[in-house]
Amino acid sequence: MIALNQQKIGRSDAALQASSQAESEFASLTGGYRTSDISAEAIKDYTGKLEQWQKAHANDLYSVPALRDLTKIHGQFQSDPRVRMAKQDAQESPMWLEMSMQQGYDRRTDPNLDRETGKHRQLKTGEQWTPYQKPVYMGDMDKYMQGIYGQLEPDIGMEENWETMYNPNGPQ
Repeated sequence: MIALNQQKIGRSDAALQASSQAESEFASLTGGYRTSDISAEAIKDYTGKLEQWQKAHANDLYSVPALRDLTKIHGQFQSDPRVRMAKQDAQESPMWLEMSMQQGYDRRTDPNLDRETGKHRQLKTGEQWTPYQKPVYMGDMDKYMQGIYGQLEPDIGMEENWETMYNPNGPQ
């Protein structure tokens, strides 16, 4: 009888340790620049599943169904596409950071950034993983274009009866 109770206690300790490891693995999912929203969503989902597991099996952590359910939750986490994208993005984000540090980088020409917000475009649940796209390096293009446009003489006339190229009402 004592040996059976010790075995139950040992299994309960192992189950608690496994759930703690799973919880720390869930929390360590950081994602990268483009998957911060997805990774937060995945962490919330799997932390909730783990809490439900703890409530459902509070009195029988040592049981085979409890351990099976915990293993199932961990397996779902490992195979979740959001988790895989977040891990992939975490590996490739330093590459983007390196590209952005190069001379001639301009945030306005980076296809990875949202033009309105200036932040990285976030991947959404269900999207396929795409690697970071290389930004267009302008170098000294601004100075070059200013030099060309600076040589043009402005010709703004106030002539009567002039039309623009596009008139939504048709010719007048």
